[in-house]
Amino acid sequence: MLPDVVVENLKIVFCGTAAGKRSAKLELYYAGIGNKFWNILFRTGLTPRQLLPIDYLELLEYKIGLTDLEKKQSGGDKDIAFSNQASQT
Repeated sequence: MLPDVVVENLKIVFCGTAAGKRSAKLELYYAGIGNKFWNILFRTGLTPRQLLPIDYLELLEYKIGLTDLEKKQSGGDKDIAFSNQASQT
């Protein structure tokens, strides 16, 4: 669904289950209405300002990466039907 945002020497990588429906549609991480991810990054001091979903590539400047376990489906955790291979990793 969404490309991994990873490079060498990251301080942290956030790994979600799968892109939400809105995130997949917009092709932006954590773009769901009411998603608190970007606010939490800012409030905890991981980013110097509150980023928006469209700013997701800026996370690399702060040595933060993003990925998801499931790359072929989108939706909430209850909507994802993991293959045996994905659920075993």
